[in-house]
Amino acid sequence: MQKKKNRKLLFQIGVVIVPLLLLMLALLAGTLYRSTMDAYLKSQKGRMEKEMNDSFETILSADGSFFDTDTDAWCYEYWYNHPEIAKEPLTEEEAERILEKLRAGVTVWSADWLEHQPDEIQNICARLWLDDIQEMAEYTWDQKRYEDLFLFDVREDREGYLYFYFSKDHPVYTTGDTIPYRLSDHPAIRALMESPSVGDAFERAQNFPDPGSYNYICYKQVFLNGEIRAIMGASYGWEVIRSEMAVIYRHALLVSIGGLLLVLVLLLLFLYKRAIAPVEKIQHSITNYIGARDTKEVVQELSNIRERNELGVLADNLSEMVTEIDRYTQENITLAQEQERVETELKLASAIQRAMLQSRFPETEKYELSASMTPAKEVGGDFYDFFQLDETHLALVIADVSGKGIPAALFMMMTQNMIKNYARSGLSPAEVLSRTNRDVLENEKNTMFVTVWLGYYDITTGRIIASNAGHEYPIIRKKDGQFELYKDRHSLFVGGMENTVYKEYELQLDVGETLFLYTDGAPEAADSHEKMFETDGVLQALNRAPDRSPEELIEQVKEAIGDFVGDAPQFDDLTMLVLKRLQ
Repeated sequence: MQKKKNRKLLFQIGVVIVPLLLLMLALLAGTLYRSTMDAYLKSQKGRMEKEMNDSFETILSADGSFFDTDTDAWCYEYWYNHPEIAKEPLTEEEAERILEKLRAGVTVWSADWLEHQPDEIQNICARLWLDDIQEMAEYTWDQKRYEDLFLFDVREDREGYLYFYFSKDHPVYTTGDTIPYRLSDHPAIRALMESPSVGDAFERAQNFPDPGSYNYICYKQVFLNGEIRAIMGASYGWEVIRSEMAVIYRHALLVSIGGLLLVLVLLLLFLYKRAIAPVEKIQHSITNYIGARDTKEVVQELSNIRERNELGVLADNLSEMVTEIDRYTQENITLAQEQERVETELKLASAIQRAMLQSRFPETEKYELSASMTPAKEVGGDFYDFFQLDETHLALVIADVSGKGIPAALFMMMTQNMIKNYARSGLSPAEVLSRTNRDVLENEKNTMFVTVWLGYYDITTGRIIASNAGHEYPIIRKKDGQFELYKDRHSLFVGGMENTVYKEYELQLDVGETLFLYTDGAPEAADSHEKMFETDGVLQALNRAPDRSPEELIEQVKEAIGDFVGDAPQFDDLTMLVLKRLQ
C-alpha cells in the first residue's frame, strides 16, 4: 500500500485559518472604512454646524434673519434693485468724504432718512453696508480656514446671485456674479428650500461652487420677513477630509489587524498546546507501539496526556485498546497453539481412521472388491468394512454415523468394532445389529445414531444374507443389464430405540453381477444452488460404463459428483463399496 504523504496538522489548520483570516480582514476593512467614514463625517458635521452658526452670527445676525432692521431691509432692497453696486467698490477717499458729511448731521441712518437722500448718498450708503458685510465675511473665512465661504440669492429672478464669495484657490466667480446651478443636483439646498425648519444641511458636491472643485459643504438658510431669501455656504476640501479620514482609517485598520494577528497567534498556540501537541504525543506513542510492541511504555506515555477533552478521552481509549490488543494477541497465540495441537490431533485421528479402513482389497478369482471413504472434514463418521467370517463367507459393512468430526469418528470406531466382534462370534446380520443397538443405547449419552447395511456374502454361491438398519437402498446390476435400485426391507437405525427388531433378507448375485453400496453423501451432494445430485444421478453415473471394474466405478461416480457440485464445498462424507462376482 502506498504510504500517504505526511503533512503537519498545524500547517493544515493554517491553510484553513489563513484564508478565513484574510476574508475576515477584507470584511473588516470594508466595515471599518464605512464606520470610520460615518463616524468622522458625523464629527465633521457637528464641528461644521457649530462653525457655521458662529460665522452666521458674526456676518449677519444672531437670530437667523438676513437683516433685522428697517435700514438693513432698505439696503437689501437697494442691492436687489441695483445689483451693479457689488461691482463698484468704494475707494477710501469716497467713503471718508461721505462719512464725514453724514457724521456732521446724522446720528442714526434710518430707512426713512435714506429714502429722502439723493441717489449718490443712497448708493454710497448701500455700498458701505455691503462692504461691511463682505469685510466680516472675509475675516470669518480667514479665521475659520474655510475652503470657500459664499452667500447667494435663491429667488427665482436672482437665483445664484453672489453677495460675497471667498475661496482659497483663484475663484472663478466674484461678488455680483451669478453661480449657475440646478436645484435638482443639490439635495441639501433643495432640502433647505423645501423644509424651512431644517437648521443646517450637508452635502458632498463636485464642481460647486467652483468648476473642478470637490467639497464637503455646510449650508444655512437666510430669512427676510419670514421667507428664505438666500443661502450661505461654507465648504471644506474633500481631499483634506479624505486624507484625514484615511489616516484615522489606517490607524484603526492597523490596530484591528494587529489585534487579529495577535488573536491568530494565541489561537494557534492554544491549538498547538491543547490539540496538536497531544495528537503528536498520541501519534508518537502509537508509532512506537507499532514498532516495538511495548505495551507498558505506550500505556505510560498515553497516561501522561491529561487533556480534559476529547483528546484525553481518546488517549484513555487508545490505552485501553492497546491493553486489549496485547491481551487478544496473547489469547490468539494461545488459541493458535491450541489450534495447532487440535490440528495435530485431527491429523492423528484421521490417520487412525484411515488405518481402520481397509485399503488392501482381496485378490481372488471369485470376486472383485473395492471401497472408498472421503470425509467432509479431517475425520468422518462414515465407514466401510469387509472381513472373512469363514472360508466361504465374507462380511460386508457400510455405515453412516450422524454428525461429523471427531465425535462421529469415535462413535464410528466403537460401532465398527462392535459389528465386527459380534459378526465373528457367529451371529446373523439381524442379531449383530440388535446387539449393537443395545450396546450403543447403553453407552452413548450424546443421542448419536448410525445407519448400517450389513451382509454376509457366500463366495461359492453368490448368495447374500443382509439386514438394513435405516441405510440407503443398495444398487445392483444384473448381468449385461443396467444398475438399478434394489428396495430392500428397512429397519430402524442403530441407536434409535431399545428392543428394535431388525429384519433380514436374501439376494442372489450371479456371475458378472455387481453390488454397489453407498452412504447419503452421494445422492445428497449439492451444487452452489443447493440442487442435489440425488439417487438418479448416482444411477446415471454408474450406467455410463456399467461394465467397468469396482475401482473404476467408484472413480466414475466421484468424477460425476465433482462435475455436478463444482466449487461448492463438500457437505457430507462420501463412502462407497462395490462387489462384483467373477465366478
